[in-house]
Amino acid sequence: MSTVSGWGQYPHLQAHLRKPQSPEALCARAQNGGPTIARGNGRAYGDSAVSPGATLDMTGMDRMLSFDAETGVL
Repeated sequence: MSTVSGWGQYPHLQAHLRKPQSPEALCARAQNGGPTIARGNGRAYGDSAVSPGATLDMTGMDRMLSFDAETGVL
């Protein structure tokens, strides 16, 4: 368990924090089921993106995988 909060540092909540580093790791977590929420940089003043079941720290997923300039699909 990790202590997680938003930018305002309140509230501090306990969560199973996981940090997927690849699309495959993210898909594997999604297939395991259970309550899960994706968390960005944690810069919300109010409610934090936290789930007691699993909170995914998405900061490791910060790259575009592909871009088709012709269709605009990212």
